Amino acid sequence: TSGARTMRRGRSALSRVAMASARRPLPSGTRRCAAAALYSTRHHTAITLSVQYLWAAVALSYYGLSFNSTNLAADPYLAFALSGLTEIPATWACARMMDNPRLGRRLVSAISMLAISLSLLLGLLVPSLAVAASLVGKFFATGAFNLIYIQAAELYPTSVRNTALGVASASARFGAILAPPLARAFGSSFTMTLIAAASAIASVLCYSVIPETVGRAMGGALEA
Repeated sequence: TSGARTMRRGRSALSRVAMASARRPLPSGTRRCAAAALYSTRHHTAITLSVQYLWAAVALSYYGLSFNSTNLAADPYLAFALSGLTEIPATWACARMMDNPRLGRRLVSAISMLAISLSLLLGLLVPSLAVAASLVGKFFATGAFNLIYIQAAELYPTSVRNTALGVASASARFGAILAPPLARAFGSSFTMTLIAAASAIASVLCYSVIPETVGRAMGGALEA
């Protein structure tokens, strides 16, 4: 029919436009902006490096506690199941807290990382509470993992957002790679100590360096 022919011609025209756009080279400054704007000033460098460390610490905490949970109880299956179940209320609670204008992304993230550190230190000092402390740490690690994706996306402007998320996600892989062998190679106590120390440093960096993004335009916090 005439309507079908019109639609086919329209799709063909759109296809030609898309192919022409794909072949057109990007402006010379675009690539430099996407790659270098993250570290273009001391202010941007401090924020980006703090974001990278935060992502690595969160991944180390999340995966480290997940893999280490089977070493903390007599029944490894029950321990791992409880560790997984904590993610349901953690995701719900994080979504409510980070949208609260009185708390915001930065404070909730800093509190989450500090809570991981304190709970694991408590588990080290009181071995009878190690399982409960690990579950509390996993609760806050899950919340922090959900939050950092939104926080990083709001922090950077559109021109560098994909690059920033890629750099942050790559940093998180370092923490994820380190997590599995820790408990097997060094034991639960060393694993919990390392995670507690890394989380405490991340909490300080998150609160003192990374700006708040709630109530600001996308990317506006980076220039504040």
